[in-house]
Amino acid sequence: MTIKSNGNTKYNIDRDTPLSLKTVAELFFPDGSITRNKLKKKVEDGLLVAWDIGGELLTSRVEVERMLEKCRVTPSRLDYGIASPDPKNREEVQKKGPTTSSITDAKLARDAAVMTAQRLRQSLRSS
Repeated sequence: MTIKSNGNTKYNIDRDTPLSLKTVAELFFPDGSITRNKLKKKVEDGLLVAWDIGGELLTSRVEVERMLEKCRVTPSRLDYGIASPDPKNREEVQKKGPTTSSITDAKLARDAAVMTAQRLRQSLRSS
């Protein structure tokens, strides 16, 4: 990536080039949705690696990409019981035991199975 500074000088920016958080926010989030302060908060939270040089926080494009991966949101899926793609979450669910919704889902499934079995029995008797 090449950017101009002061309109005349061009700088080559590699993936590892240290940039200020303000510059990162302007370059990689041009719509303004992510600001310097939001990036600073991510540094404080340990999600974005930065270097403190002369009181200025610097990071690189590769570190922003890593942060984005860490912050990726995965869609939740309907789980029955304790089947969870995240092993940590699965352990927590196992410790807590079944939730109200999983119990309700299990009861609904059981009731549906009983009704299906009754219908099958009735259809066998009539033939």
